[in-house]
Amino acid sequence: MAIRTMAAVDLGAGSGRVLLAGFDGRQLSLEEIHRFPNQPVMLRGHRFWNVLALWDEMLTNPLVNPIYGSLCGLASLEVFTGPHDILLPDYRKLKVKAEAEGVSIAYHK
Repeated sequence: MAIRTMAAVDLGAGSGRVLLAGFDGRQLSLEEIHRFPNQPVMLRGHRFWNVLALWDEMLTNPLVNPIYGSLCGLASLEVFTGPHDILLPDYRKLKVKAEAEGVSIAYHK
């Protein structure tokens, strides 16, 4: 069996990371391929995620945003979105790109 590889983005309290999970039919592997800071911002005494910094990291880094990188080697993609999702335009671009590169994509609206 060929190795199936899938990517995931994990946004944690102190940092975000991109993970690749591989499965060869017998064994699961997990590799962190990129980490980026997730530093909160203070506003009126409250901490908030710096959504703009996370957004920028995901928009411009090809390891995080597959629209700007290659989808080669990915077994499949699963996208869940709604009509008011702020990333909906990017999900639509990703669907077109995946289909053009021959990557199976399940696109749920």
